[in-house]
Amino acid sequence: MKKLPLLLLPLLLIGCDNRAKGFTQKKITSFYSFDPRFEVPLSDEKRQEVLHILAQSYTFLGSGNHTYVFQSEDGKYVIKFFKQKHMSNNIWQNYVPLPHKLFPSRQKILTRRKNEREKSLKSYLLAYQILRENTGIIYPHLTKSKQLNISTHFTDQHGTPFTLKMDNMEFVIQKKAEVGFTHLRTLLEKGEEEKALSAIASLYKIIVLRAQNGIHDRDLQIYKNFGFIDGKAIQIDIGEYRLQTPQLRDDLANINYQFRVFLEKDYPTFRLLFEKQVQEIMQTL
Repeated sequence: MKKLPLLLLPLLLIGCDNRAKGFTQKKITSFYSFDPRFEVPLSDEKRQEVLHILAQSYTFLGSGNHTYVFQSEDGKYVIKFFKQKHMSNNIWQNYVPLPHKLFPSRQKILTRRKNEREKSLKSYLLAYQILRENTGIIYPHLTKSKQLNISTHFTDQHGTPFTLKMDNMEFVIQKKAEVGFTHLRTLLEKGEEEKALSAIASLYKIIVLRAQNGIHDRDLQIYKNFGFIDGKAIQIDIGEYRLQTPQLRDDLANINYQFRVFLEKDYPTFRLLFEKQVQEIMQTL
């Protein structure tokens, strides 16, 4: 029985306080203090834009691999909060007494979460600095600050209202887009093939432009990571951006395959137009 507490300690280290399913405020609460590497200063004009957006109320929309997403009252924006279970170093995890032989395990967990956090924040920072128009990012608030001085009202998935002081949160404001294949299916059902071709071409443009800027992203799932605003594509999930040698041909082959699978069953006639467009795009590379 004396060994039982030691057996339970690994569960504490991996954060059993995050085991409850679904969104909770605890899951987006960061224990990190201000980090100047991730501060994005605001001009007066930009600050007014951000404050205007944050003055709206937000409702829970969904959950991604690394974020919880809330939609603005006017339906034009989303706020994404980071899931801290992937990146948090809880204070009690740093200081809870452990047997010496468990020190390496604790340090391994804390280091992994710190690295995960930095990779994710750097990805959003890259997207904002280099590909802002192609990712729809309005503002990334990636570290605690004193720039905003505003509290925003939210409603969770159960309809429960809550309020957050936004200076204390790590989040990203992004334009809301209609997700990839959903938008294309709407256009094709209406017979608007030229608009569909134009939308597809704009998605390929993002892939090429990203590669030209030396950015690689291994997660290219059209059905959930890309969307469209006013007929133009944006990449809505940008948590995997890395500065490394892009694999443009492989990325385009991946995108080609996904489009072909999507079109083959329900839109075989349009697929011929798509294949012609792909050939033209590939010839320009």
